[in-house]
Amino acid sequence: KYIFICTNTCSFSDLKDSCGDNVMTVRIAFLGIEKAIPKHNVTVNKGGCLNTWCLGLVVFIYPSEIWSKMVNLEYVPEIVKESIIGN
Repeated sequence: KYIFICTNTCSFSDLKDSCGDNVMTVRIAFLGIEKAIPKHNVTVNKGGCLNTWCLGLVVFIYPSEIWSKMVNLEYVPEIVKESIIGN
């Protein structure tokens, strides 16, 4: 499975803060998960801009096609439990 995390690299200057201030914190948390559960074969990627400007930090899980919006550090364990381990 692949986890894509919006890193908001889009060129729209007025939308630069749409992913929130916790992008790196969430990315580091998912990278820790990637190493902690190797049997689930998870790869964490920067997704660039996922064109979801009004939804805050967005995480997309492929191939399950699961979108999580307004993600913060508190949501990471729940996303992993339901979308990675339980799916």
